[in-house]
Amino acid sequence: MTAKIFIDGEHGTTGLQIRTRMADRRDVELLSIPEAERRNAAMREDLLNSADIAIL
Repeated sequence: MTAKIFIDGEHGTTGLQIRTRMADRRDVELLSIPEAERRNAAMREDLLNSADIAIL
């Protein structure tokens, strides 16, 4: 079973570093919001609710 992880703010400096470090892992699935939709509250809420772990 893979854990679903959502990085809120993944397009910022810290979020990019976290995503880069986790990108090669096979035991997690990274949930991502498109950069153009990063201010879309409904999409963010859906991803937060879908994730097993959220990094804020």
